[in-house]
Amino acid sequence: MVLSTIWRKQPKTVSTDKIIPLRAWDNTPSFRYIGFDFTLQFSDVLDPSKLEAGLARLVETGEWRQLGARLRVNRSGHLEYHLPVRYDASRPAFRFTTAEHRMGIASHILGSRLPRPGDGSTHFYPCPAAFAPLLRHPQSPRWISDWVYSDIPQLHIHVVVFQDATLITITHLHTFFDAMARAAFIKAWAAAVGGRDQDIPRCIPMDHDPLAEVGKEKASARNYVYYEHLFSWPAVITFLLRLLFDILWHWKEEEHTFRLPGRCVDRMREATLSSLAPVADKSIPGQAPFVSESDIILSWWTRTIVKALNVSPSRPIMIMNIVNISALFADQIPSGAVCVGNTASMANTMLSAHEAADDEGLAHVSSKLRRDIITHRTREQVDALVSIQTHSLTTIMSSLIGGGNILFLPCSNHHKGRYFEADFSAALVRPLVQDVSTHSRGRPSFINDGYHCSRIPSRNFLRVLGKVANGDWWLASRTRAGAWTVIQKELLALVEYREEC
Repeated sequence: MVLSTIWRKQPKTVSTDKIIPLRAWDNTPSFRYIGFDFTLQFSDVLDPSKLEAGLARLVETGEWRQLGARLRVNRSGHLEYHLPVRYDASRPAFRFTTAEHRMGIASHILGSRLPRPGDGSTHFYPCPAAFAPLLRHPQSPRWISDWVYSDIPQLHIHVVVFQDATLITITHLHTFFDAMARAAFIKAWAAAVGGRDQDIPRCIPMDHDPLAEVGKEKASARNYVYYEHLFSWPAVITFLLRLLFDILWHWKEEEHTFRLPGRCVDRMREATLSSLAPVADKSIPGQAPFVSESDIILSWWTRTIVKALNVSPSRPIMIMNIVNISALFADQIPSGAVCVGNTASMANTMLSAHEAADDEGLAHVSSKLRRDIITHRTREQVDALVSIQTHSLTTIMSSLIGGGNILFLPCSNHHKGRYFEADFSAALVRPLVQDVSTHSRGRPSFINDGYHCSRIPSRNFLRVLGKVANGDWWLASRTRAGAWTVIQKELLALVEYREEC
């Protein structure tokens, strides 16, 4: 994307601003073209003034003040932050807007389509973008140009208050936050709202890059576990042509947020662990088979999307699990500290469509996912993958494995961010008006994960938004419009299964 145009100019540099180049992991081409409208829905009424005061308190705490940095592009085309020496009304640390509706959320034409606690009969909901007129402020930024060509801070917070609900939308670029950094910010904000200063973690300064040395050595690329399966240039071309054909031939696509009941996940996991027990390594005392709930969910989704897209059994599949790797670099990112930015790598898995679609193969796929996560989540493997990306012309393409005819299924799992546990109860303005058994007071009951993505195809990308208080899981994805009939059928069959429930 060419960020400079004849008719638009960046604001003049303020001489007192501290100029900080973006870290290498943030200044990637793909992240420039992804923006988020991330909404936390509360089935409680929160006081916007308390939310704003808490955020103002947070940006006055240590290095959290860097949340107010401005985004610029330098003459070399690289992004950099311009951090004001102080904030005031003309250059605030964040933008905070509000809207109030004197009605219950169920009476609003769009609000009524959002999930409500206790509604267990509905599993599929509209595209997150469908709620934009309700959730976004008219002046909220959307594309990178909206930040670069104005002097606005990185965060725009828009709070919508109903008589029985509150919606908080956080608008930002992917260059600023990944899912885990955003979760850390939200929890730090909640702590500031509640006056819990001891729960506000230390924020690593923007001018320190804790991952700067990762992947520097080109030779380390050969240590990658799937190095021999990386795409060749003919495979890259084949993959892109197939992707283009799919988008043009199946041009109509839909995105939905959907709910996967917790009891269904538990049942699938118990069955998987039972089937894996006989083949567990008996040579290791006390070694029991393990797959997580997230492994089960991704295995189920893989099987479902393969059926929905009617994929040929012989076609190879690549699952890209996006994983946070901060804990691997505890010497640079200490436990309890927050690195505002992007600290995620990937765990790749190869299998065939036949393996994925087998109704009896859930244990096989989930255990394979778990093994690949364990294998990839080492410093050696992260270093190798970053080396491959750093010394290649394309970041994402250089990490693909399995051949040009793969079905690419990326997944971003936000569950470790524990979004549904963010405690904003200190901002409550009155007692709960709904059944207290359906959700925890002052904590989100739903997440609407809206995003704007240009130049980067997002088809078949699964986002696991997390696990709500009642044990259900929220997911979102975009795929061919015609595939959703099969996806709904598969989910409803899972929900209606009653044996041993």
